[in-house]
Amino acid sequence: MGLWDGGPLPRKQIATYLSYHMFGKYDGHFIDSVTADSHMPPGWSLSDEFNDRYHHSLIPTELKHPQYYDDASVFVQGDENAWNKHKKWAIDPRSNPLNRQNFTGLAPALIITCGFDSLRDEGIFYGQALSKADVDVEWKHYEGAFHGIMYLGPTMEFKLGRQMQTDVIEFLSERL
Repeated sequence: MGLWDGGPLPRKQIATYLSYHMFGKYDGHFIDSVTADSHMPPGWSLSDEFNDRYHHSLIPTELKHPQYYDDASVFVQGDENAWNKHKKWAIDPRSNPLNRQNFTGLAPALIITCGFDSLRDEGIFYGQALSKADVDVEWKHYEGAFHGIMYLGPTMEFKLGRQMQTDVIEFLSERL
């Protein structure tokens, strides 16, 4: 898997936010393990849970752009110390909804993903997990959009951001 590290929300910035959120401070070792993709336990990518919820074969082929994406590989490396530090947060469904054991009975969901968003794949995976549990899910993907585009107005407004806002309002209006 290619690790694109650009845009308004690069991997290192996400790792830094996670460090402050989980530990209340900057933890360089944890941040380095996240950016090196070794923050999970050794063998994580071989587990059934990984393959059922996080494997990149679950991403639609048309979203695997060769410029940014290599074929997914099996990563068996892992930093046991980093994993032990953040395990309680990583497995808690309040910090990662994909860790919820049962998705049935959840309210309808609108999942929005952007072509230039380091969180795109997690949105896709979450939508698929909800759909497998027969939750009413509507997924909208905006290929030319980037993370945060919907909330940049009023000083900077983008057509795609405005379209997202309209789609959210429409989704809610139909269900309230």
